[in-house]
Amino acid sequence: MIQGIYSTSIDVTTIVSQLMLQAAQPLTTYQNKQTTFQTELSSLTAVQSKLAALQNALQPLLTVSSTSAFKHKLATSSDESTLTATADSTAANGTYNVTVNTLATYHKIASTQGSQAGLQVITNVGAGLRTVRFTVDGTDYDIDVTLAAGEDNETILQNFADAINASGAPMSAIVVNETGTSTRLVITADDSGTVGEITNVEDLAGNLATFIQLSTGGPGWTPANELVAAQNADFDIDGLNFVRSTNSVGDAIGGVTLNLLQDAGATSTVTVGVDTSAIIEDIQSYIDAYNTAISAIDSETAYDLKTNTGKPLFHETVVKRMPLKLRQLSTRSVAGQPLATNSLYMIGIEVTKEGEMRIYDSSKLSNALETSLDDVQSLFNDPVDGVATRLDQQLDDYLLPTTGSLARLLDTTNKNIQKIEDKISDFEAYLTNLEEKLFLRWSKVQQALSFNDSLSLFMSQRLLNSSQQQSY
Repeated sequence: MIQGIYSTSIDVTTIVSQLMLQAAQPLTTYQNKQTTFQTELSSLTAVQSKLAALQNALQPLLTVSSTSAFKHKLATSSDESTLTATADSTAANGTYNVTVNTLATYHKIASTQGSQAGLQVITNVGAGLRTVRFTVDGTDYDIDVTLAAGEDNETILQNFADAINASGAPMSAIVVNETGTSTRLVITADDSGTVGEITNVEDLAGNLATFIQLSTGGPGWTPANELVAAQNADFDIDGLNFVRSTNSVGDAIGGVTLNLLQDAGATSTVTVGVDTSAIIEDIQSYIDAYNTAISAIDSETAYDLKTNTGKPLFHETVVKRMPLKLRQLSTRSVAGQPLATNSLYMIGIEVTKEGEMRIYDSSKLSNALETSLDDVQSLFNDPVDGVATRLDQQLDDYLLPTTGSLARLLDTTNKNIQKIEDKISDFEAYLTNLEEKLFLRWSKVQQALSFNDSLSLFMSQRLLNSSQQQSY
């Protein structure tokens, strides 16, 4: 007698999953390599960025153009309540005695004063389109404004002001309230001096300007309410007389801009010289960029003895050698220079034993700039051996596309990333295909086992039936 029937069914999903885990192990290796290359790329890009910033910081010390650090000029005024002064790189050193006789003013006129809520304007001028012509510096500007029945004085004046401001005429208008219940239109020229003077106001349609006393109603116009007369700036420089329409004067002394503040014969001495503070700022920018670049390189190439692990670029010899090379180029003396200015150290700048560049003697640096500016400039930008010159050339060797050593490393790393990405893509496609084949294969095995189970069950049932018949 048959005691039992044993099922031989299998879990295809579990079997295929276990097989795929084993088959996918190389994918993990590829992905780890991908992460390594991407980390290296990030580190190389960081170093590249810092070196590019260093090269950029060198440019004011390297160039001989108007943007050169050594062409910074400073203009000072002995009395800044009378005038202030600024200078650009084209200004010549010198001293100038300035006397301010009159200041340039903006022409300002006003209407007569009326009550805010009053109806005098609409009553006397009437509703409809009104046109007023203003003449400034020989050019006429016609302003249209529409008056509506029932509008009070303030509304009409505000609408007139809005029309003036929207017209493009070289003037601006506002409505002021002097007493709390009064209203007045005030018009100010956009340009100072006599070039901005409003020389005529007349009505072309209606009598709006005449009624509010902006116009005299005929030729020979003079403003009834002139708040500020148009006036040019008049000043003397070393006994020579100058007249300008503005108080900001940039064409009297070459490269110097004067901002006139006080008149009535006020005087001030303007002195133009080298702006050593601005030069030192540019030098400090170079120092800061140098330290940032060195710090970035050291960080990305470091090795931790405690954990026996290196940073992403620890194995890149080209990068590891950069700090020493940059330090040598920065600290080496410059051939042909006077001893007092033949190296950064001689003008007050050093690189410490820890690798940090710093100004160790600011007085020494300032004195060198004040007494030997040309020599300090040559120390940096001598076309053959200047500190900035040779650093810039070395940075080109690192950074130039295609030929730069760092650029080549970046290119190689990018290619490695692309190759590993291609391998990962191909291997993932292989795994997808393999998984499909394994499911098909093990599904057939399951079907075969299921058939055998059915056959065994059938045969067992026949044997059982035969045995039962024989027992009868």
